[in-house]
Amino acid sequence: MQNDSPSRAASARTTVANAATGGAGPLPAITTSFINPIPVVSVTLDTERLGDLSVLLDFTAIISLPLAVNVNLNFQLLRSIDNGPLISIGPLFTFARTVTSLETDSFGFQAYDREIDGDSVTYSVVVATSSTISVAAAVTVLNATLSAVGTGRETLRMRARERDT
Repeated sequence: MQNDSPSRAASARTTVANAATGGAGPLPAITTSFINPIPVVSVTLDTERLGDLSVLLDFTAIISLPLAVNVNLNFQLLRSIDNGPLISIGPLFTFARTVTSLETDSFGFQAYDREIDGDSVTYSVVVATSSTISVAAAVTVLNATLSAVGTGRETLRMRARERDT
């Protein structure tokens, strides 16, 4: 009987992880679409040793809201491989509230990305250009944390580089 399963060494996976913190604000009144997204936080994974990479991302933040504001913040997750162009991955993640008194809320989302091929991958969370804030009310995104955990197979190109040095 032939054994078609890969050897333990060939199927071993390696894990990389990183996290970063950031924030944005106080944000101005936003009543129409704006030109550039507002950066919140970015994190980079060193994926040079990995192929067949899968990444789990976790974003959390505290959003501080002042009196009498109607806010619709659309958070967008972007990816750049090897410092290339930013591309949007996944849907917009929306935080929407109408408040009549001072309020602080937590907000978060998770996303999964896969089939990444490159020596590094950077993920960024931005406030998308489609967001709105009803008045110049100093809405602030605080304690924003973006965590990334990636797992993949060790690549042959990395083993070849190690042998050559």
